[in-house]
Parts: sequence; structure tokens; C-alpha cells
Amino acid sequence: MSRRPDGGEAQAGPDADAPARRILRGLGAANVVAWIWAAAAFGGAPRLLGMAGLAWLFGLRHAMDSQRFSTIAVLRIWLELTAYVCPS
Repeated sequence: MSRRPDGGEAQAGPDADAPARRILRGLGAANVVAWIWAAAAFGGAPRLLGMAGLAWLFGLRHAMDSQRFSTIAVLRIWLELTAYVCPS
């Protein structure tokens, strides 16, 4: 079992990723609602709906950028090695 930066034990077990799953389900539902709204709002203007799709794809590309993931990984390793505790 790994240690958290605050010295506590990391969560383990079958429900350890339940909060992440709940957040992802919420984000997915919000995405579906947003696209339903966009289809209703821009249904008469296919170019606007296409632009909304492009904006979504560019945002997804930005979110899944490999540099972002490598930065997060490096920072996580640094925090674990230095046993950094967030000031409260």
C-alpha cells in the first residue's frame, strides 16, 4: 500500500475508485446535456453546430495533451519523493 503525502495510507479495495467514477459519470451526463442543448439551439444552423463540434474536439485535444500528462506524472513523483505536505 502506498503512502499519501500527508502520511496517511492510500485507499485500497474495490471501491477505491468510486469517487472518480462518480465524477466521470457526472461529466459524461453534463456533456450529453450540453450536446442536446447545442442541437436544439443550433439545429437550424449546421455550421454553428459544426463549429461547436470543432471547439469540443480542440478542447479534448488540449485536455489529452501528452505534455500535460508527463507534467502531472513528474510532479506526482516529486511530491512523493519529497514527502511534500500542502500547507493548510
